[in-house]
Amino acid sequence: MPTYQITSFAGLDLGTYDASGPRSALDAMAIEAGYADHAASCAATGSDPADWTSSPAAFSRGDYALLVAERYEGQ
Repeated sequence: MPTYQITSFAGLDLGTYDASGPRSALDAMAIEAGYADHAASCAATGSDPADWTSSPAAFSRGDYALLVAERYEGQ
């Protein structure tokens, strides 16, 4: 299974997760924080998961953005 590292665009490391894809990595981060999934964490913070747009490596909502990068062996 691939491994994804999630960081803020400010450079804060938010964790590294084994996941099938970037969105699953966001779910894994939310679960580690005590939520059911990314959608539940969005609901708790008052945002709509549909507001999150993605490019191949980034997810953003308004002024907040996360970089979700696949890590390869040796990185």
